[in-house]
Amino acid sequence: MITDRVQIRFMLHRGIDSRFSKYMSKGPSILLFEGYAFDPAAGLLWVNGAPLTLRPKAADVLGHLLRHAGTLVTRQDLLDAVWPGIAVVDDGLTQCVTDIRQALGPDGPRLLRTVRGRGYIFAASVTQGAAPSLPRASRVPLLPLLVAAPGHSRMVWTVAVLALGTLAFPLAALMPRPAPAPVAVPMPTPDARLVAHRLLEHGLTIQRGPGTFEERLRSSLPFFRDAFASDPTNAAAAAEAAFVHGNLLTVRGSTNIAFDRAELDRYADLAMAANAADPKALNARAIALRHAGRYAEALPFYRLAGADPERASARANVGLMLLLLGDPDAAIEPLRGVLAESPRHVFAGTWRLYLALAELLAGRPGFGEALFDPAGPTRAFMPRGERLLYRAAALAMDGQEDAAREVLAEIQRRWPDVLARPLRDHAMSAEPAFLALYDERFVAPLMRLGLR
Repeated sequence: MITDRVQIRFMLHRGIDSRFSKYMSKGPSILLFEGYAFDPAAGLLWVNGAPLTLRPKAADVLGHLLRHAGTLVTRQDLLDAVWPGIAVVDDGLTQCVTDIRQALGPDGPRLLRTVRGRGYIFAASVTQGAAPSLPRASRVPLLPLLVAAPGHSRMVWTVAVLALGTLAFPLAALMPRPAPAPVAVPMPTPDARLVAHRLLEHGLTIQRGPGTFEERLRSSLPFFRDAFASDPTNAAAAAEAAFVHGNLLTVRGSTNIAFDRAELDRYADLAMAANAADPKALNARAIALRHAGRYAEALPFYRLAGADPERASARANVGLMLLLLGDPDAAIEPLRGVLAESPRHVFAGTWRLYLALAELLAGRPGFGEALFDPAGPTRAFMPRGERLLYRAAALAMDGQEDAAREVLAEIQRRWPDVLARPLRDHAMSAEPAFLALYDERFVAPLMRLGLR
């Protein structure tokens, strides 16, 4: 029984037309292109005469692209138009683009084209006209939300409502539950797919919201788990759950490393079982292999995932795997490339550190010193004291030993625990080729300055 401490807000609708009838009468607001019709106000896309309901943000992205059809729309233009004033993870926009292409079917990649490193072009002639009629039999049920009151459980359960307004699932069926094992499962019903879709979207929305990165990861996880439990064919839901566990390990925010590694492996397996060709599933498998220290095996999965123009993080991790395998020269090009195409990505600060370490170990001019500077981007996996330690090594390699000693003195004042650790403990990889370069260009110059 739900107590009065939880505020319940049902938003029940008997059909698409009852919600959007006021928009349907505005014929000129409908955008027509190549046999498709799109109502921006209602978020309805007619495909082969049948209406599909797009997620609100996907509808906003499509509307903006259609209003600028035939011209390049940069990713930043879309972020500013659809998420004004909000810091957004690139995956949110990427998911919207994926949804639009899937809705358009075989025409999706042709109509919505990616200009790599720049943005998108919607390649169609767009006119205005009247919406197709919406017969009663084709009404699409909407999904209401149960919203927990502030200060109580943050779980929001999405409840499917049939066209006649009756609940499609008992409430108890939508409570958190373990994801199914990777075995053959019956195809989910359309209602279950819609539930999963809304849960997945809500989890992604949480990740774009307020709070620290770790808080947003933890708050989004139950939605990804429930989305996959509702629709075990939804590879994206399982992959997003894997990403949460992987990111907690990467940013050193895990409170139970063994558990997060096991869940990362499990959800990566589930994502691959659901759709082994999905770039998100490939990325999840690569992350699981990476955290197991199996960099050579992770590399081809990152490359496959990175072939998708939307997966900038996979392309960055191609560089990271090459670095961890002890080939910093090969790592530099993919890392520079992804920073050039996505300089404002939420993980760009981390990628700059990977590039800095690659330049240090490769012996490039400057040895990455400027990129290790904590005055630069601070959203990165490496604590500031440790970044300064790498900077000191780069300065020493560059012959600036006095400047390196000043940096070490600052570390001693502010982060003495960093200097208390053996230098080898800072190594990111145990691969012999990596450690050989690490000893030569990180450990040795710092030892010359008196560290051990």
